Amino acid sequence: LVRADAVVGERADADEVVVRVATKRGMIARTVTLFLDDGQWECTCGAPVCEHAAAAVIGWKRARDEGRGLPTARETVVRVAMTGPEPVRIAAVRDLGRFGGPEASKDLLSVYTTANEPVRLQIVKALGERADGVALLQIVESEKDGTLRFNAIAGLGQAGGAEKLARMYKTASLPRKRPIIVGLFR
Repeated sequence: LVRADAVVGERADADEVVVRVATKRGMIARTVTLFLDDGQWECTCGAPVCEHAAAAVIGWKRARDEGRGLPTARETVVRVAMTGPEPVRIAAVRDLGRFGGPEASKDLLSVYTTANEPVRLQIVKALGERADGVALLQIVESEKDGTLRFNAIAGLGQAGGAEKLARMYKTASLPRKRPIIVGLFR
């Protein structure tokens, strides 16, 4: 589980560490509390001996030996969105967009720079669902791929960027006006 990046930190203080350990392909995450002062532990799975507690101890020790804290859930999802197999990257991007909190748009844009086209398309969709006009405008202004740009423009329209699109329309070349019209009337 540690090698699969299934251990993420919740909180840590002087006498206890609380981690989440994902199992069954991330569908269930058990909470493990390590009581540092007496070497005891507790897991929400309820078993007297469990793999979740073992993974929590190994993950916490490795992180401590490397001089860092356990990764947060958000950090793990961002790393998977950048480095996982394509279907997993797409799922991670979708989840990051839905549950990523206030930093999600920044994280999505950082993933965008290294992503292939299907992952980029999911990032555009996620930003549209978040109604993040600022991030979508960055993509519209920098993206060379017509399909991605078209989807970013449509998302910008849905995100309330009609005024920005209207300004873009005034200076756009004829082939670039169609996506802007679609974005304005979506």
